[in-house]
Amino acid sequence: MTSLGGSTCAWGSAPIVILATAAAAFLVGWALVERHTVEPIMPLRPFANPVFSLTSAVGFVEGFAAVWRDQLSPGVPPSR
Repeated sequence: MTSLGGSTCAWGSAPIVILATAAAAFLVGWALVERHTVEPIMPLRPFANPVFSLTSAVGFVEGFAAVWRDQLSPGVPPSR
């Protein structure tokens, strides 16, 4: 989806919207399965801790920003 959006397809085009909707649906389905299984791959209990949730969100945003800076911003050399 991210390799198509903005270059091959417009961000608001049908294929991108369908892919984003499918990704969100699969994420919700995964969370439901993980919540009800006996031995989950990724236990959801740590996300009840606000410190864990906040640091996870900050790490996700920082990782996204680093990828954007290194790969998507034109004219800016990648960091080393």
